[in-house]
Amino acid sequence: MSARLAFVTAAAVALTGCQFDPSGVSGSDAKDRSNPGDDDGEGGGTPGDEPPPADNPPPPDDLPVVEGVAHLPPEAAYGGTADVALSSGQIDTDALTIGAALPDGVFFDSWSQLDGPELAVLHVERLDVPQGASVSVVGSRALIVVAAGDISIDGLLDAGAHLDRPGPGGSSPGQGAGGGGAGERTGDSRDSGGGGAGSAFAGARGGDATTRLPFVSDSDGGDGGGPSLDREVSTLAGGSGGGAGSGCVSGSGAGGGAVQLSSATSVEVTGVINAGGGGGGGGLGEGDDLSGCDDFGSGGGGGGGGAVLLQAPQVSFLGDVSANGGGGGGGGGESSRGEDGADGAAGLDPAVGGVGGGDRGASGGAGGAPDASPQEGADEGSGEGNGGGGGGAIGVVLGLDP
Repeated sequence: MSARLAFVTAAAVALTGCQFDPSGVSGSDAKDRSNPGDDDGEGGGTPGDEPPPADNPPPPDDLPVVEGVAHLPPEAAYGGTADVALSSGQIDTDALTIGAALPDGVFFDSWSQLDGPELAVLHVERLDVPQGASVSVVGSRALIVVAAGDISIDGLLDAGAHLDRPGPGGSSPGQGAGGGGAGERTGDSRDSGGGGAGSAFAGARGGDATTRLPFVSDSDGGDGGGPSLDREVSTLAGGSGGGAGSGCVSGSGAGGGAVQLSSATSVEVTGVINAGGGGGGGGLGEGDDLSGCDDFGSGGGGGGGGAVLLQAPQVSFLGDVSANGGGGGGGGGESSRGEDGADGAAGLDPAVGGVGGGDRGASGGAGGAPDASPQEGADEGSGEGNGGGGGGAIGVVLGLDP
C-alpha cells in the first residue's frame, strides 16, 4: 500500500496492518484559510432549526497551534492542553457537550466553515475512545476534533443515522442536496416507493406500483437523489435524506453524519468509526393503527452515507471506517406492515432492504456499500400494492494529504 495517504470513496476502510505516512497537517501546501465563509444553513438537521450559539469562554492565547486543519480558519486550528478519554456516552454538537464536564484545557466551540455549514470543534491534547467503549455523536453540526497529540479510536465512534434521526451534520428525511424523491399514489391503492438518497454517488430509485390492467396508470417510484458529497470532501457535511413513500407511511431514512479527526501527530483506528445512512421506514399495513390509516403504504428510501475525514502526519487504519447507505423500507401489505430498511452499518456488507408486508407489499432495495451500488426498491405488480423504497448511496471516507 502506498505511503501517500490517498482518498478512499465508495469504500469502507477495513484494512489490517496498513499504515499511511503522508506529509501531515502542517505541510506547506495547506490552502489559504484567511477568509472563512459564512454559514449557509445547509447540511444538517431540519431546515430552519438553528443550533444554539456557543457560549464557552474564549480560550487562552498560548494554546498549541495545529497547522493546515481542513475546513477551519487558522484562528480555529488549535489543540487543547488536556486529554479526553471517552468510555461511553454522547457527544452533542448542538449543546457542545461530551457527556461529562470538559477538563480544564479542553475547549468545545463552534466555527464557521470556510465554505459550508457551521461546525462544532473539540480542541484537545489527546483523544482516546478505548476498546469496548461506545460513543455516539449527535446534533445538527458536523464534528471536528483538533488534537495537539494523538487520536486513538479503539472502540466505537458512531456518527451514523438511525432510521429517521440524522447523524451529526446529516440531513433529515427528504432533505439535502441529494434528497430522494417521494413516491406517488395512483388510484386508491397503488403506492410507489420513495427514492434512496444520494451521497458520493446517486441513490437508487423507489419501486413502482404497476398493473397489467388496460387503461390503468402505474405509480412510478420516486427518483434516487443525485450525488451530494464530492470525493475530496471540499465541504464537511453529512449525507442527504431518503424520499418518503406514499399512502400510509412511517418515514424515510436520514443522512449519515460527518466527522473529521485532525491531529498534529497521529490518528490510529483499531476500532470502528461509522457514518452510515439511516434505513427507510416500512409502509404501514391495511388497518394498521399506528397512524389511523385504513389503507397501506409504500416503503421510504434509505438515507445517504456521511463523511469521515482523517488528517495527520501518521494515519493508521487497523479497524473499520465506514459510511454505507441505508436500506429502503418494504411496502405494506394487506395483513402487515413492511419492515424498516437496515441502517448503514460498519463493514463491507450492504444494509439490507426491508421485507414487504405480506401480500401486495414489495421489498426495499439494499443500500450502497464498498462493492455494491444501491439497489432499486422492488416493484409491486398486482395493481393494488406498494413498492419498496430505494437504497441510499455510500458516502466518503478520506485520508487527507495536505
